[in-house]
Amino acid sequence: MAGATKTVRLAIIGNPGFIDRSFLLETEALYRRCGNNTGNLVFWYAFQTHVVAEEKNYFGFHFDPANVNKSDAVVFLFANHVNPGLDLGPMLEKLQDIKIPVIALGLGIQGEIDKPLQELTPGSIEYFSLLGEKADTIGVRGDLTKAALAQLGVTNTEVLGCVSNFITPKLQNQFRAFDPDRVSRILINNDFTNAALPVNQALATAFPDAIIDNVAQAPLELLRAARDEIGKIPDEYVSKMKSVLKPYADAGRSETAMLNNIHAFYDTRAWLEYSRGFDLAIGTRMHGNMVAHQAGVPTLFCIHDSRTAELCNTMAIPGIPTSAISESLRDSMYKIRDEQAVESYFAERAALAQRYRAFLENAGLICSPLLMSI
Repeated sequence: MAGATKTVRLAIIGNPGFIDRSFLLETEALYRRCGNNTGNLVFWYAFQTHVVAEEKNYFGFHFDPANVNKSDAVVFLFANHVNPGLDLGPMLEKLQDIKIPVIALGLGIQGEIDKPLQELTPGSIEYFSLLGEKADTIGVRGDLTKAALAQLGVTNTEVLGCVSNFITPKLQNQFRAFDPDRVSRILINNDFTNAALPVNQALATAFPDAIIDNVAQAPLELLRAARDEIGKIPDEYVSKMKSVLKPYADAGRSETAMLNNIHAFYDTRAWLEYSRGFDLAIGTRMHGNMVAHQAGVPTLFCIHDSRTAELCNTMAIPGIPTSAISESLRDSMYKIRDEQAVESYFAERAALAQRYRAFLENAGLICSPLLMSI
């Protein structure tokens, strides 16, 4: 297929970025359909707006190869699958049984911020070796992932960042000015781990009077909280939630109100619309932040692992290490709309978009007018 751009019947390992009539489904079923993280919806949505195809058929990672092989090509929309805690060995046979051209992108590393390159499972090593043979080029999130795959002998990789970077055409026109002294509504895109604690501590101190909403992506317990299913959450996890939100309670906020102000989305389009209503977005969740960023909201990405560090570095996105947030939150927020930072971001975005379009065209796909306009 390389170089021959034409409309094709495309199998996509992912979904369109939204789950129709999600309100009728059980939370656990929704969690599974999102790949155990609603953030996956964001780059799935982005990709399906980037290509023109005769057909787009969507499959989960536990697909039947016989059904996938009915298409002309298959696109794997990966996430942080270069991960020592994830064994792709059980998926190897499915990849082996693919008989049509394979297009792979979005692959990223997951690890500690100071130890990004950790040993993978034998099954994952074999999987990536086969993926390198099946795909002409693998689109990866950044140089860390590129280096990790090179250590495995997989060198046909191209750094593209994340395709969610290209949701909004003419994004410059959507960017809103930012004044840290006039922040009344804050959107927090946090997980509920220790990584979120310094973020909450800093925000509780810096913005004692702001309205604060928290968007959750995972795990299942947080998605249950967003649907008023607290009774289905184990007591020990409720205690964990309270401990992460404790800085707000210590500052005089209602603990119950904070627990009730957790939201989750199963449609990227609704997520984008919701995010527009805030003065500031901040947090440890990469794709929740990217939604706000693509909606034009001043957004500060909190870097706490190799995944967030790599993506912020690749895409020239404003970030701050969680280890430094208590000392430099204000300074970092002022840089969100710093002229030089904005110019650097859009210059890098344009370069990555050009590389991404070439990647898709070399794979035989037609880029959409939306992507061509970026």
